[in-house]
Amino acid sequence: MENIVCKNCGSKLIKQEDCYVRENCGEKHPIQEEQVFAKTLPIKTLQTRELSIGIKVQTDITEQQTLSLIDTYIKLEQWEEAEKLVNDILSKNSVCTEALWKKLLIEKRAMDKETFAKRVTIANLPYLDKIISEAPQEMATKILDLLYNERTTASDAFYCEILKIVLPYRYEKREAQIKASFACAIANSLKMSFELLLTTLNSADVDSYIQYNLRYAKYAKTRAEKKEYLLRVLKIDEKNMEVLKMLLYTQLKDDDLPSAVLNTLGNILKYSEDKRAEIKGVLTWLGKKLHTQNHCLIAKEIFLCYTDELSAWITELTALSQITLRNGYFEDSEYFSKLILSFAPNNSAVYWNICLMKLRVKTDKEILDLDVSLYTIPEFNKYLALVDETRRIECIQLEKEREKQKELKKELKKEQKQQKEKELKSVKSNIRKSLLSTIAFAIIAVGDFVNGGSIGWGFICSIISFFSLITSFVFFNDAFAIKKDIKNIEKEQ
Repeated sequence: MENIVCKNCGSKLIKQEDCYVRENCGEKHPIQEEQVFAKTLPIKTLQTRELSIGIKVQTDITEQQTLSLIDTYIKLEQWEEAEKLVNDILSKNSVCTEALWKKLLIEKRAMDKETFAKRVTIANLPYLDKIISEAPQEMATKILDLLYNERTTASDAFYCEILKIVLPYRYEKREAQIKASFACAIANSLKMSFELLLTTLNSADVDSYIQYNLRYAKYAKTRAEKKEYLLRVLKIDEKNMEVLKMLLYTQLKDDDLPSAVLNTLGNILKYSEDKRAEIKGVLTWLGKKLHTQNHCLIAKEIFLCYTDELSAWITELTALSQITLRNGYFEDSEYFSKLILSFAPNNSAVYWNICLMKLRVKTDKEILDLDVSLYTIPEFNKYLALVDETRRIECIQLEKEREKQKELKKELKKEQKQQKEKELKSVKSNIRKSLLSTIAFAIIAVGDFVNGGSIGWGFICSIISFFSLITSFVFFNDAFAIKKDIKNIEKEQ
């Protein structure tokens, strides 16, 4: 076991042959007491500091009165007057934090803290940090609370910058504010803020670290992010069954590679007290939600590596054979069907699945659109022999209806062909007429020009001849298209 520390004192522990030794004092712990140790958290704990008591500068009664007057001007939005008074105070007392705070309110044209909170920007944060570090505790506390409470409206990036300013300060409400900020970051998937908040934990906060990461994974916006945080927890607590199961089903939903899914399943089975229940859970999920080729491979691998007597899994195998058929994975459907037949050779439902699979259809209704007869499938008669008479009649009637539909389609194709042949005959007639028209007007035009006739009449005849030729080409194109349609109909017949 590597990178472990004592939960009690945080000292690094060095493993020897039969014990662990504390690095600081050399105290030994037997190997069997390994449960008192924890892995080192992969975070660098944030360094904190106390709030200042405020820089003590002698203030006279006039300054206090002026600050009160500034408050009045701010409430009445008399910004220029307020700014003059603030600048006057700061020229005499540059570290007057109240004046510095009011100066920022004036710059933002904010009558109160709530309005200021809506208008504060990242550029203002260093200035606020200066005020907090020098202000009396009561004032600093109000500003810290104001900034912490921005979590409900600020973007992730902006709130992260706010946290960089406020987190180092220790004050009465710090723990409550951090807890509320964690809750907000988790609920809204504020990843940058969440990562910064984790730095408030120390090496002894293993349980909190696990719970926060687990909660973040549950609310993650994407499955990729969810897996990232689940894997982070497993680095600290590899036996956490809740996390392992959540990771497994996330991988299934995300269509991860079979190797990754099976690796997670293997870890679950390693630590589970009821291995059969875990396998059953995965197979049941696949039987209901299988939708990719990877899912098919995972199911096959489970039956190869983790299952005992196949007959004990007939419910799961039946569901898999059906869902793979519905999704068009015909070879996979055949695979699961044959597994069932290996221990249940008289399972009629499986034979019907095989019939559909060999016909490459997903439902009974699709059989009506086929040209191939059910009787060409060897398993069809086996199926009929196993079912009751009512079902036999239904299947035979289905085959008769299919044959009837086939004949109707033939008649329809025949009519379509005849119609196309009529269209082709008409188009050929139009081609002849158009070509004759082209030739006739061309002869007239040439004769007119040779005999010295009217230029206008010869020109008109040549134009008519040209357009007749174009019309002929259009008819030729129509004829080729109709011939193509006729060939397609003949193929379908």
